[in-house]
Amino acid sequence: MNEKTIIINLGSGNSNISKFVSNLDIVPYNNVDIICDVTNLPFKNDSVDLIINMALLEHIPNQQEVINEIHRVLKPIDASGKGGIIYSYIPFIQGFHASPSDFYRFTIEGTKEAFKNFTLKEIKLGSGPTSGFLWILQEWLAIILSFGIKPLYYVLLFLIMLVTFPLKFLDMLLIHHPKAKNIASGFIFIGEKK
Repeated sequence: MNEKTIIINLGSGNSNISKFVSNLDIVPYNNVDIICDVTNLPFKNDSVDLIINMALLEHIPNQQEVINEIHRVLKPIDASGKGGIIYSYIPFIQGFHASPSDFYRFTIEGTKEAFKNFTLKEIKLGSGPTSGFLWILQEWLAIILSFGIKPLYYVLLFLIMLVTFPLKFLDMLLIHHPKAKNIASGFIFIGEKK
């Protein structure tokens, strides 16, 4: 990585991965360098080396348009045989989480289909089955135990998350199970522009 390498973090929020990464979001958070809509990226065709997007696509109503836009701006394979890379975290078993909206979930096969215009480098579990299970269980318990009282729901959800958090360490073992993909919380897709 050098100063000429163009790396974009789409939907960065307030995160700041590195000084070499430009943060892009629709909201002007403190660490955002570029404010724009991800369906219309302000980059020339074939100009970006790496695009990172972590839990972005579920919040976009026209996610395929964003994936096509990512493909447009990534560099094609050059003489050395390397092209622009997409690194994307995609949710699967997760509860509703608006930011500002929440539209989609992706199976592992759905992820491959969404990124079919990329050469698949790797697809793996980004967060395991325990994380997916706990997300749903924690919400369910908070709903049941709050008796429809919204402030109580939030307090209970926080307490339940705190108490059950250590169970997430089971994912260190379960993430390697061949069937873990069936109920994983999310996937990481790494692809290269064809």
